[in-house]
Amino acid sequence: LQDLIAADALDEGAAEFLRRCVLARLNQVVAGDTGTGKTTLQAALCREIPEAEEVWTAEKGGAELELRSRVFRDGRPAHAWTTETTAVGDGDHPVASAESLIRQGLRHRPARIMVPETRGGEMFEVLQATTAGHPGGITTLHARRLEEVPERMMVMVLQAPAGPSEALARHLINLGLEVCTFLTDQGGRHVVDAVAVYSEQGAATLVYERDGSGVLRRQVTHVDSLPQR
Repeated sequence: LQDLIAADALDEGAAEFLRRCVLARLNQVVAGDTGTGKTTLQAALCREIPEAEEVWTAEKGGAELELRSRVFRDGRPAHAWTTETTAVGDGDHPVASAESLIRQGLRHRPARIMVPETRGGEMFEVLQATTAGHPGGITTLHARRLEEVPERMMVMVLQAPAGPSEALARHLINLGLEVCTFLTDQGGRHVVDAVAVYSEQGAATLVYERDGSGVLRRQVTHVDSLPQR
């Protein structure tokens, strides 16, 4: 996070708020348009996870989060497992989808499950995991505005092969979406435009927002103003 502060992507206050959200194991979404630094911020947040917690990642097209095991048990790395999806399989190795990797991860009982760039039905598995014993997940998704994020999540959940109802999808999103950081591109700089926290009814409260002059300003001055979870 210090590198992002140095690059003026966010300030000390917002960085500390997000770090505390990681330590409190709140479920976080990092959203923004294409090429706004979503994975970079997600990776920085993941590095704030305590070493004692085991992390499972289901990544696409390479290990972008670059998590490294720093804890060893029985001679084996046990802090971070990184798995990657495959587009095609063979007779012995079937296609490894994001959904299957998440389900595989649950069998290892990690503290957290991370999925960079959620694009489709795997969002259902992400929410199932983060709302049922594996809180503190961080995922990214594409959105043009902060207000679009819950609906983008709804579209993805409804694409799941399990065929969840719209009511179930909304329930999981309300439970699983706790913090969202929205990124934008400002003249080639990737910056945090807003940070919002959500109630269990889906109402968003802006904690930080960048004003017209480009300054990231705190909008909430007291913890009692935040939604209770």
